[in-house]
Amino acid sequence: MRQWLVGLAMSAVSLCGSVQPAQAKCEIGIVARLPVTMEGLRATVPVEANGKATTFWLDSGAFFSFMLNRWLATFYTGVNV
Repeated sequence: MRQWLVGLAMSAVSLCGSVQPAQAKCEIGIVARLPVTMEGLRATVPVEANGKATTFWLDSGAFFSFMLNRWLATFYTGVNV
């Protein structure tokens, strides 16, 4: 069993050596313009959801985004809190 795992690992390594790196062209451009307002130390942007205006916090360094169900329920019908 151990010899089989070693052989599999060596095959994988040999395949990785033959893979060529992607030659992607890197382009920098403007995706969107956001009207940012500072509220204390928080950057906010105006948004509209189902005709209701509010602001979102803007965090470009966030690993993920989240939204509270009770907030979501005020903008979208059919959300159970």
